[in-house]
Amino acid sequence: MMNHSKNILCLLAAALLLAAVSCSRQKSFDRILAEADTVVEQQPDSALRLLGPIVGNEAALSSAQRAMYHLLLTQSKYRLFQDRPDSLLPLIAASETYYQTTHDLSLYCRSKYYHAMMLNELKRHSEAIEKLMEGSKMAEQIGDTLQMAKYYESIDAVYASSQNYQLAIQASKQLLNLSVMMNDKERVVRATALLASHFSKLGQRDSALYYTNQIIAKFGNAKNEDKVWMLSNIGCVFLNNGDTLAAKKYLMESLKIDTLYNACAALASISMYEKRMSDADSLWEWALKTPKAELRLNMMNLRIKSYLEVVDRQGKLKRWFDDVLALDDSLRIDSESKMIAEFQFKYDQESLKSRHRMIFIYLLLLIIALIVVAAVLFLYNLYNVKSYDSELRKQKSQITALEEQSEISEKEKQKLVQSMKAQNESTYYKLGRGKAIYESILDGGNFHTISPKDEECFIDYYSVLKYDSFNQWLSNYKKISKRQLIYLILVDMGYDDEKISELLCVSKAAIRMTKMRLRNQIKQFFM
Repeated sequence: MMNHSKNILCLLAAALLLAAVSCSRQKSFDRILAEADTVVEQQPDSALRLLGPIVGNEAALSSAQRAMYHLLLTQSKYRLFQDRPDSLLPLIAASETYYQTTHDLSLYCRSKYYHAMMLNELKRHSEAIEKLMEGSKMAEQIGDTLQMAKYYESIDAVYASSQNYQLAIQASKQLLNLSVMMNDKERVVRATALLASHFSKLGQRDSALYYTNQIIAKFGNAKNEDKVWMLSNIGCVFLNNGDTLAAKKYLMESLKIDTLYNACAALASISMYEKRMSDADSLWEWALKTPKAELRLNMMNLRIKSYLEVVDRQGKLKRWFDDVLALDDSLRIDSESKMIAEFQFKYDQESLKSRHRMIFIYLLLLIIALIVVAAVLFLYNLYNVKSYDSELRKQKSQITALEEQSEISEKEKQKLVQSMKAQNESTYYKLGRGKAIYESILDGGNFHTISPKDEECFIDYYSVLKYDSFNQWLSNYKKISKRQLIYLILVDMGYDDEKISELLCVSKAAIRMTKMRLRNQIKQFFM
């Protein structure tokens, strides 16, 4: 029995130990994924090294951890150009499906982007552009401007690879506008370079030259890794415009940074125009080392075309060759271009239908809102009518009561009118009397024969005549007597102390006493 108990205890201990180890591993995986996520954009090689301990332990990952691991693995390997896209496609597709079900829009948007990039690498351009369009709308919805910029740049690349340059220009302009809004100077110059390249491919030389000059003006803001292809594209634009001197300058600068196959091909063409055939041959040989078969074919055709321009004086062979190239290009890209153009048309139509549906929904909601408002107004008015009837009945009863008291009210009104009339007459009399005294003083009179009531009339008149001065006195002095007010009025009228003593028929000592008391009043007021 005791042995059986010991066995149970051992099993429980083992289970607890296993749970603790499992929990510790899960936390370790979370930490690794979080660290890799912080560096994957700028240092994909470091992110890949961080993800190393998870390789071979995928079965121990939770669903969320596995989705994040597959996203980071695809993102880092795509940026490092590692692994075949067809091996990464199922992983990123699973991540996208997981984030769609969990409604994590930010990671869903990000996984959709790298799913599109894998499809693009596999030349499934129509599927790639569909996902990029959906993802760009989602990035706009969540306000992720950085993700929007990446989407626009990739949409541009897909359109350019299928030689739909008009659509690529639209994406480049969206990228340029967004980069200006973000004040991202590196992306601004990169978007400008893309526009110059697309216009050059379309043969619109003026537009290509305009954006090329914009690149040159902003070239200091470009990333070092972008400068080599920008210099190469600038040289090609100048070459297409017949400025071989400027073209050679920028192409040579690009070769100082790194050897690009298209820069070698462009310099080879210039060497052939300058009749330096040995230099041209060595440059062509280097250019044709490009691993991309399609680019190598284009360079071979360009080499033949350049040679024909040098040796075929009548131009017949060149014209025939141009016809062959045009037919070859049309057969090679027509199907893909049409497919993407049809998708773009379908996408635009769906967007238009979606806008129409939204407009219809808004109109329907507006009509419903108007009906609700009308119903509320009707009920409100009905309530007001009932309230008005009730108030009207109440007012009628009050009117009846007032009519009964009308005789009493009329008598009270007459008394009030008489009182107001008497008060007005008194006010007019006082102001008139005060004016007469004021004019009498101005004519040389004095206060010897003026009664105290007349002095009050004089003060009242002057308070109306010089309201500002009078109001200032009342504000500045805490207490002020009638005699002090008369003194201040006479000073305000321009009389000195000697004249005021004559007008008031008092001694100069009394005037000095009045002034002293006024000064004391000011001091007391401001203490």
